[in-house]
Amino acid sequence: MRYNLIFSLITLIGIILSFGCINSQTQDESRQIRQRGEPGPKPFVERLVKVGTKDDVGYPSPLLVYNNSLYVAASDDIKKLQGDEWVPVATGDKVGQVNSFVIYGEELYAGSSRGIFKLKGDGWLQTSNKFTYVFKIYNDQLYAGGDGITKLKGDRWVELESVDKVGFIHAPFIVYGDELYSQNVYKGAFKLEGDKFVKSDALSVVGEAAFLPMKSIKYKNEWYVGGDRGIFKSKGEKLVKSASYEEVGDVAAFTVYKDELYAATRKGIFKLQGDKWIQLAGKDKTEIVEFFFIEYGNNLYAASRSGVFRLKEDGWVEVAGKSQLENPSYMYSLPIYNDELYITTDTGIYKLTTK
Repeated sequence: MRYNLIFSLITLIGIILSFGCINSQTQDESRQIRQRGEPGPKPFVERLVKVGTKDDVGYPSPLLVYNNSLYVAASDDIKKLQGDEWVPVATGDKVGQVNSFVIYGEELYAGSSRGIFKLKGDGWLQTSNKFTYVFKIYNDQLYAGGDGITKLKGDRWVELESVDKVGFIHAPFIVYGDELYSQNVYKGAFKLEGDKFVKSDALSVVGEAAFLPMKSIKYKNEWYVGGDRGIFKSKGEKLVKSASYEEVGDVAAFTVYKDELYAATRKGIFKLQGDKWIQLAGKDKTEIVEFFFIEYGNNLYAASRSGVFRLKEDGWVEVAGKSQLENPSYMYSLPIYNDELYITTDTGIYKLTTK
């Protein structure tokens, strides 16, 4: 019996030692697999979710985050996202068709066909009756363009220039050489001097009649201006061609990402290398009407009516295709809300999430 007991103990010890060796070997193998990168971390994957149908938001345009709430200008009213529902906060009978939002002095303003409205509590207070298309904050002052140019002074909007002088302001205000300009394709460019906009040739380009600049950016102490005639850059007091219309087409957006300058155009996405604009993605991937760049989750994204793309080693990875966005004709805005990227198109509202 004593012999059997001793034999059983020896057997048990052997099993424990064997298990320890196997476990140790398994841990070593797991460590080696991790060191070799196998199976490696899970791939970075974005997921597209529709959060607003045309029944919910009609024909949506700008989206904006204000006081931890997400607002959208729908075809017939302004709505706010509450849970999974879009709840009206103003009717179109009151505010008209909203063209733009801006946050200034911690207040939210909406520019529309009926004027300018300020959010007050759960309602909208009309502060101007002039048709307003665009806003611009410059030197801590708020300007509005549309039916002429107005400026907010205290609680009042004061007209600086009439539509007869500067034209209807449909294109965005441009900052160039640290100066503010309004522009109209027929009236030309006007530079802000004091409280007046004065006719200026600073944005004119010899041989490029009716050049309409749409975007501008300062990069490595030089200004770049893009519009319907290609890309131009500052040289002294003049603009000189950086890329022709034949090379890049109309320019919709600039951005600087990791100290590199990118341009989104009607012919694709380009990056400035030296004095040359190198095409990174062609028109077949990035067909545009409106085009946006945004940094989200430590990555650079580009979005157009062809889909949403992420920059990857000087190439662009499609993360949401045109068919997933239900073949939109326009894209309006790309705000980040609750750590998720929202996409507004004429087919509805979507969010891109990595959660």
